[in-house]
Amino acid sequence: MAAQADRSFPFSTFRLVFACCAFALLAVPFIAMQFSPELNWGPGDFLMAAILLAALWAGVKLALRLSRRPMGRILGVAACALAFLTIWAELAVGILD
Repeated sequence: MAAQADRSFPFSTFRLVFACCAFALLAVPFIAMQFSPELNWGPGDFLMAAILLAALWAGVKLALRLSRRPMGRILGVAACALAFLTIWAELAVGILD
């Protein structure tokens, strides 16, 4: 009988670390809203942030799978991060107007 991979833990280390970081990023404005009236996010804002973080995760995962060379992986991850930050800034303050 062929040995099977251990499937008792459903998340890979990458997924777990990324999910924890995404949760922490979403928790920062939620906690800040409790102390400052200047920060006012609605449910739609949290949903959009979660969608952006999920898209970032998918892009990074795709970049890591498609590229075999380290420089290609670095450039792919950097492109995903730059796209994420540009979209986030556009949605926050409208930098491209």
